Amino acid sequence: MKLAAIFGTVALAGKADPRAKSGRTNVSNDRFIYKTPRCLITPELCDPTCHKTINASFGNITITADDYKNNRNCLWTIDIPADRQLSLKFVNDFDIEWHAHCAYDKVHIMDGENTKLGRFCGPKQDSSKNGGRPWDGTRKNKPKKWTRKLAFWDTWFESGTHKIQVGFDTDQGNSDFRGWTLKWKSEKIPEANFKNFNHAMDYVETNLNKAINKKDLHGNGNLHLKNAVKRIFDNAKAAVEKPRQCAKTVDDLVSHDVYEKLVHMHEGNGVIVRNFPNYTERLKELVLDYIGNCLHAKDHWKKRTNKLSQKWHDELDKISK
Repeated sequence: MKLAAIFGTVALAGKADPRAKSGRTNVSNDRFIYKTPRCLITPELCDPTCHKTINASFGNITITADDYKNNRNCLWTIDIPADRQLSLKFVNDFDIEWHAHCAYDKVHIMDGENTKLGRFCGPKQDSSKNGGRPWDGTRKNKPKKWTRKLAFWDTWFESGTHKIQVGFDTDQGNSDFRGWTLKWKSEKIPEANFKNFNHAMDYVETNLNKAINKKDLHGNGNLHLKNAVKRIFDNAKAAVEKPRQCAKTVDDLVSHDVYEKLVHMHEGNGVIVRNFPNYTERLKELVLDYIGNCLHAKDHWKKRTNKLSQKWHDELDKISK
């Protein structure tokens, strides 16, 4: 398929899109249907011309205005060797019917375990808040507070996996939407080196974010938790990198006990369960391995990591009620 649309459409701020239905319609009764690609719910409705498995390490998927048809259901599975990981980004034009939860027409992005990474539509017609960019109905991806950059659009989204599913569903009321292009690339996963502080920290941070992605938290819960993870890791790395007599240097090796626990979690042998609280515990152990002899460090980082774990449990409680 060829990209036929021209980049750069900016909608009139504050005005409803005359091509679209109301973006505030209550669709709670159709919750499961709109949150999951229809090709996975009802395979017989899947259009065989856009139901494909792709093994290329880079490429793009494009839906043009001509491809954008009523009641069309597509599913592409990008599956590359397990020693590589995929990054994704929408490029050029993006024009899909908008809804607050992307319940009408939408692009689903999921990993190989059906974890929802985003559900995109839009852009929202009042572009002042979203800058004319794709809108994520799951609220997992929003422009960063300080940089205003949006993952999947302004920056590459690093999936941390070798398998991605891309679904595209339309309903019966489409009118002159131009479509979208999703580009992907991949890179070889580096060998695990848990003796190196920065590598070990990056590993733990990545897996905390993966745990967050696996949940559909209430409201902006996913985004708030990811921001909390970023803050604590930025602070932790700064604390370890600061030269002081009471601490190991960042170039020193991770101690054997902390290293062994990371290896157990990486191998998934059941010795230590791979979940958010346990990855948070590894964060605390890594930091204290380097600055644990410094005044008040143990109490401070115990409180910080306990607070992060409590935020996780609080967000889970909201969706269980």
